[in-house]
Amino acid sequence: MSIREHAVIAAGNTSPASAPARTRALALAALLACASPGAPAVAATLLNGDFELGNTGFTSSYTYVDPASNLMQVEGTYTVGPSPAATSPYWPTDPSGASGNMLIVNGANPGSQLVWTQQVTDAVANQSYTLGASFASLVSSGASASLQFTVDDVAVGGVQTVTSASFSAYAASFVAPSASFTLRLVNYETAALGNDFAVDNLSIAAVPEPHEWAMLLVGLGLVGWAARRRNAAPTVVVDPAA
Repeated sequence: MSIREHAVIAAGNTSPASAPARTRALALAALLACASPGAPAVAATLLNGDFELGNTGFTSSYTYVDPASNLMQVEGTYTVGPSPAATSPYWPTDPSGASGNMLIVNGANPGSQLVWTQQVTDAVANQSYTLGASFASLVSSGASASLQFTVDDVAVGGVQTVTSASFSAYAASFVAPSASFTLRLVNYETAALGNDFAVDNLSIAAVPEPHEWAMLLVGLGLVGWAARRRNAAPTVVVDPAA
């Protein structure tokens, strides 16, 4: 007499060999569910948004000075470097949260000065994007910079009044008017006293469309269900037979 053990799939499938094939089919269905039927969100390129490449990839109406020249005490100037305190005797400490290079600006009168601008050329028209940045004040008294982003001269988000000595994150959403547009950062503050600030971590990220999120969630759900089916312990039936 011998005892034979037959594994029976919990769902009622009596062919254990078919379980791997079923799991593969479910995984394939999950991948197909993740695929969006429409155009995927496409990121746009922002050059040197962290300023680690120095004074390149953008233009400004401020006057550039070398970061080692200690000339940043002159109004209407800017530089790129890791330490505002090393560029002017009026800024005794660097902003907290700083890492690497940043755009360092001594605000000037008149206001509405173009701090930074760049032409974006690889966006997708009518695609939603999120614009990100970090701002910090370099002064503890006097006027605070009032910064505004624009896309083709249309305001994006609200005016950011820069008061914190620590870098603070900023984010705003916009819809690309075309595949190519001009992104600008303007300072509306007109006072000469104070009005000094640093900018870092400029970025653009594509915002996924709602149907892309839905398809992704469906796909992840199917992957999880397939994994549970595959790992479920089989039901063992003991069949004593001669």
